[in-house]
Amino acid sequence: MNLKLGQHLRVILGQSVDNVDGKPKFQRWYICWKAYIDGFKNACRKLVTVDGCHLKSKRGGQLLVAVGIDPNNNIFPIAYGVVEVENKNSWEWFLSHLYEDLRDNGEDDDGQDDWTFMLDKQKGLIEAFMLDILPNVEHRFCVRHLHENFKRAGFKEKTYKDALWSAATSTTTQYFEDAMDRIKKLDPEAYAWFDDKDPSQWSRLHFKTAPMCDVLLNNMCEMFKSIILDARDNTILTLMSMVKDLIMVRMQCNRDKAEQWVGKLCPKIRKRLLDCVKAASDCMPIKSDRTHFQVFSRSTTNQSVVDLEKRCCTCRKWQLTGIPCKHVCASIRLNGDNIEHFVDECYTVNNYKKKTRKHNVRKSELVEDEPVHYEPVQDELVHNTTQESRANTPRQPLGPLTSGVSIRAPPPMFGFVYEIPFKPLTRVAMRPPTVFFTQGKKFANIVLEIRAF
Repeated sequence: MNLKLGQHLRVILGQSVDNVDGKPKFQRWYICWKAYIDGFKNACRKLVTVDGCHLKSKRGGQLLVAVGIDPNNNIFPIAYGVVEVENKNSWEWFLSHLYEDLRDNGEDDDGQDDWTFMLDKQKGLIEAFMLDILPNVEHRFCVRHLHENFKRAGFKEKTYKDALWSAATSTTTQYFEDAMDRIKKLDPEAYAWFDDKDPSQWSRLHFKTAPMCDVLLNNMCEMFKSIILDARDNTILTLMSMVKDLIMVRMQCNRDKAEQWVGKLCPKIRKRLLDCVKAASDCMPIKSDRTHFQVFSRSTTNQSVVDLEKRCCTCRKWQLTGIPCKHVCASIRLNGDNIEHFVDECYTVNNYKKKTRKHNVRKSELVEDEPVHYEPVQDELVHNTTQESRANTPRQPLGPLTSGVSIRAPPPMFGFVYEIPFKPLTRVAMRPPTVFFTQGKKFANIVLEIRAF
């Protein structure tokens, strides 16, 4: 079942037939908000990380997520869904709908060449990617998980780990071959273990430059799963509502922060650029003409060639990230140019604001028949947000709750009232922010307090 609500939400419901009464029953659920996908297409790079995790409710299930990277190198959720089990069939179902949302209108399968996906070798995920749904995209594997598999094969010493990470982080052929030779000298069997491991999936030297990203770890999905950790204890409908709320608040907070930024580049990118500028003191550039330089390192015998017009350096770090490396910074400084002008446009504050400008989930964008009722917050509601008001609020043990309870949230944070059936003495925590429940004078008045870490 494919549902759309006001062109702001696409929901795919998978169904199966009950073996007892033959009636259709819920099987899986895919959700992609238009605010997410539009923001991702407008400002983010074509790199998507995918992962899955267990749901901790009594009915079980798996949560599958797709996360991107925004211009400030923060996570940007794209889509998520719930499936009955993690296998090839469920991943094919999730990825097919994800790619349908990701690709532009009229784009054929040849457009897969522009995309890069990072994964952790989940059950059925590799087969779903390479054989059926997305065979032409670039695949990257998390090096941390690659090292875990390397240790399980019997190569647990730190020397193996250091050599593996040297090969993974190498951006030139010489450094990569030197690292692999170290592994071969340690143990020929360890070197042979990489025979069926395509270097284009785990080494920066072989990465494509189109995504403008050199990440080796699938930390984006891990971070997203940590944000929704407490929501995974709830039923599916409550889980989906809480995930939506958390992401909505996060996007609005990012929008507010971006309005305070000063300068051309996003803060994290500016910091990374400053580190490269400091490292450029080790470089000695020799100018060939206005755009070509030969750069020597004072601490080593290495040298690199920089072409400012083509925006490339033989160390490949500039091409991989779009951020000038230390060799480029030294060359630009010799020319007397502004280094920020040589950073790719995908990292600018203006591009970041494209991600959040007019793109956020609104409270009206709900799936029909969802048993969560939203109403405007009334003016007479009292919000216990100050320390004094919290101290004056009586906290009494909650009695058994047999029906829905109105949970009130302050307008600056959410701006709506919703009703959810909670178990007795339930404490729900969401990070960030953390949510606590306290009881007011009347039984029906249970106030939702927001306390940031």
